[in-house]
Amino acid sequence: MQGKYLKYLSTIFLLSCVEFSQSFERDSFENEWWEVQEYSVCFNFHESGDLLSYQQQDTIGDRWGRFVDEGEWTFYEPNEYSVLDKSIFIYEEEECWKIEEYFENKAITACECTIF
Repeated sequence: MQGKYLKYLSTIFLLSCVEFSQSFERDSFENEWWEVQEYSVCFNFHESGDLLSYQQQDTIGDRWGRFVDEGEWTFYEPNEYSVLDKSIFIYEEEECWKIEEYFENKAITACECTIF
């Protein structure tokens, strides 16, 4: 009986040491420009507290870009941003980020911005 009890306690102890979710590194994500792979747009959760976006636009014989202030953002642990009452969840994915529930509730991928 004592061996069974010890085995049970050991299992609980080991499970309590396991980290079930990867920690989110805000310093690696915020104040950087990221390009949405599914759309031609870059964004930045800027240190000013605003979500900025940039999109290149083609016109007849010319190309120009447009910066937009999408609104103020607020961060909630462990990996949630709120912009205009919409929640955005960020997950690290190799050298990119997986973003859920922002663009039409689809999961999208954002990597280093190459538009500029």
